[in-house]
Amino acid sequence: MPAMNPSTLDSQVILNALRGAVSQELDRKRRLGQYAVIWKDGGPYTVQSHLDNSLPPQDSHSADPASQSVHPKP
Repeated sequence: MPAMNPSTLDSQVILNALRGAVSQELDRKRRLGQYAVIWKDGGPYTVQSHLDNSLPPQDSHSADPASQSVHPKP
């Protein structure tokens, strides 16, 4: 694997921080029973959680996709 230059390392650190922040916010919205709007297949979609709000937070990588529904945004 080739060595990464400093700007590539900085970019990776920034990308990881953004992914973590988005993951935390989506989990917060899920726990509050709120919807989120995401970009999928070239357009906006709403994602509504159907989980019980009393459940503890989940790791973003282990969230059950069947527990969420995705709807096209009009």
